Amino acid sequence: MKVNKLLVFSGIIFFSSCGINDTSNKLPKELTLSKVYKYDGSIQCENGGISLEIMSQELTRAGIDIICAQKGSDGYPRIVMCGLPTGKINIFQINTVDLSSADNLGFISIVRLREYLDRECK
Repeated sequence: MKVNKLLVFSGIIFFSSCGINDTSNKLPKELTLSKVYKYDGSIQCENGGISLEIMSQELTRAGIDIICAQKGSDGYPRIVMCGLPTGKINIFQINTVDLSSADNLGFISIVRLREYLDRECK
């Protein structure tokens, strides 16, 4: 009988103390990041395309913080012919909460680009 009371008492102490030092709901949530892209407008056999610096201004003017930016390709095969698009894209890593704002500016979530091969943004 003493053993059962001791086990019950120990269980009450253990389970009642589980939430005492729990501050996880008071800590800031981890920043979740997403990548968005937009074609840079470059054309085969021509110099050009919109630079990362110029295109990033669209996001920053809208109040969207850019974690990092990089050039890339959409990954789709292309016919090599002067005057056709290159498939080059500007990629920006942003806070996930800003995805809809970026979408309103014409940026697309990189997850929609099936052929894109992701690489670390530096």
